[in-house]
Amino acid sequence: MSSGRLKALTYRVENIPYGTTKEQLVSDYFYVKDQGDIKVKSLVPAVDTVEGEEGDYTATVLFHPHESRQGGPRVQDDSITVDRDFCGFTPLYVPPKEKGPIAADIIAVTGLAGHAFGSWAHSDEHMWLRDYLPRDIPNVRILTYGYYSKLRDDTTVNILQDHTNKFVHGLIDVREDGQCESRPIIFIGHSLGCLIIKKALSDAISLGITRSRLPVRGIIFLAPPHRGLDIDALRILVKGEPTEALIMELKSQSPTLTWLNQSFAQFARDIDILTCYENKPTNTVINVNGEWKREGPAVMMVTLDSARQYYPKEKLVSADSDHSQIARIMKGQNGIYPSVKSAIKRGLVSTARIVAGAGENNVESPSLEEQINTLQLSPSPPSYSRGDAIKSQFDVEPVAEFHPALISQESAGEHAMPMGIRDPVITSEHNRRQNLLDKPPATESYIEIQEIIPGTVSSNAVKIRQGENEENEADDDE
Repeated sequence: MSSGRLKALTYRVENIPYGTTKEQLVSDYFYVKDQGDIKVKSLVPAVDTVEGEEGDYTATVLFHPHESRQGGPRVQDDSITVDRDFCGFTPLYVPPKEKGPIAADIIAVTGLAGHAFGSWAHSDEHMWLRDYLPRDIPNVRILTYGYYSKLRDDTTVNILQDHTNKFVHGLIDVREDGQCESRPIIFIGHSLGCLIIKKALSDAISLGITRSRLPVRGIIFLAPPHRGLDIDALRILVKGEPTEALIMELKSQSPTLTWLNQSFAQFARDIDILTCYENKPTNTVINVNGEWKREGPAVMMVTLDSARQYYPKEKLVSADSDHSQIARIMKGQNGIYPSVKSAIKRGLVSTARIVAGAGENNVESPSLEEQINTLQLSPSPPSYSRGDAIKSQFDVEPVAEFHPALISQESAGEHAMPMGIRDPVITSEHNRRQNLLDKPPATESYIEIQEIIPGTVSSNAVKIRQGENEENEADDDE
């Protein structure tokens, strides 16, 4: 048996009662023999706590066991929840009351096969969103967002739309109180996280959500695959896996990415965007004696041409990193931290200018939740399977049945669906049938289309796999 200490890992602790101190969290809730191995790194109001009110706390704790054993820190009070997955929204920093109102929400969205904490941490002890940024910009709330996206050994079938749906609805939940709903937002995305941000904003715009309800002041893209990712090695890794459909969406010139770039352009014209692109190749994964290891040939996962979007207010910065390391930012002048910090401050300056002026849009509009609650995958008709929709990504024969997303605004009349609900995966099929849809339908055809217009949303639309992710929190993504 090895006598050395095991690797230190960070855990999330939720449902901590209001008023609990860091010392009390360790002494009152964790197993006595584990208390000496636990260090509380952050303790802040939970993500759903209304500003100024007394609610539960959320903590991040570093657990460094002194003896070899399985599992994380053991609790002696099961009223708290401990996990290492970090799925959903996790608050890393919330300004104390004495610093005044929260100026903005900074929301970081991790990448494919990433971890909402480990993918941003450059060491066991330090993670820049939690440990560095609050010191330099102390009046913002900092959240990280994670989602299940393991490349192998996963049973869920999630494409970009699925991940976006869950993100959007989670965003509504954490910003539903009156003070928070109009609070400015600065997004930070890494790789696939960039596409989730773009898709969420594009869908919101198509639903007519005003800027006053979704006040994005800046976006920071880290290695964004706007025009595609080098998926050659990944295709071998995910062949036959449920994640194969998602990987095919990330290939160069895929229908999904083409549609997303076109729809996001209308939102991005007047938003300050910092794009940090990788300038080092990333080792690909290969199968070594039945085990997948990152020991394959190094490739440039996202090229400069794929990373940039040529927006008027886009700023490009080269990062001396590969694709998986670019988000693990260290503080100092040698990396991209100064550029990221400046981009956030510029977003806060633009917020101050808008507040001092007349604002962007003072017209009364429905609440964010009312406008966006239809942003989800439409339930398919009984004769139309989800697998059929995905087939178009693999260049096979499109499906033969009508799908609600194929009904044009003009031909559907009062049954027209919001543009944001159209599935870009089946755009080619939509174009093929446009002539049919433009013709006045016969009574029987009209009845058939009318019956498949979606009503309520299936609860399976945003299904998420339960259970703890056994992957190391600092595993490379993509």
